[in-house]
Amino acid sequence: MSGKIRVALAAMLICLLAVLPALAAGVFQFADKSVSLREGEIFQTALRREGVYDGDGEITYTSSKPGIASVSGDGTITAVTRGEAVVYANLMRNGKRVGRAQMSVKVIRPVTKVTLSTNGLAVYEPDDPTIAGLLREATEYRVIAVAAGATVNLSAVCTPTDASNRQVTFTTDDEGVARVVNNKALKAIQRGECTLTVASADSPAITATFRELVTP
Repeated sequence: MSGKIRVALAAMLICLLAVLPALAAGVFQFADKSVSLREGEIFQTALRREGVYDGDGEITYTSSKPGIASVSGDGTITAVTRGEAVVYANLMRNGKRVGRAQMSVKVIRPVTKVTLSTNGLAVYEPDDPTIAGLLREATEYRVIAVAAGATVNLSAVCTPTDASNRQVTFTTDDEGVARVVNNKALKAIQRGECTLTVASADSPAITATFRELVTP
């Protein structure tokens, strides 16, 4: 047997010995390959283990960035702060790692408050005498006055300002009085009143409401 053949066979043997432990561990992976969590959220991981040595070995967990996503000894992930990390499940046997599963974790910073930017808008407090005689009935919301036929730009402010998703949605409850155009402008159609709501796309339950007064 030539020297080159001996070297090639030795290399093949080394590769085979390297993969045998992993093959013996069978299928070893997280049930979820990736997860998106909000800051402070807790997530319990689950593993799939299938193979001839399914019940043999110890599982340990580690995180590539515990300051972003930490993981406890039972595989519970805690979303710490905005960012991305990788959580590993290590299958250990006789002090050696024979299998490893990984899960990508993205931690987002959620919106906690949303409001309408009043720049360029005529906004009044609900008890302002300027509009008291124009409203059909009293309202608890701040009032935006727009002349019929006019179009005003809409924008919103989200808190915190570095939230992961600061997109919002504008809607009115009576498009015969005023309607939203391309989710960025308000078109006053005719004299009347309606409700203008701005909602967080990240958390639709987080909203801000205004009373829209279309004047002659």
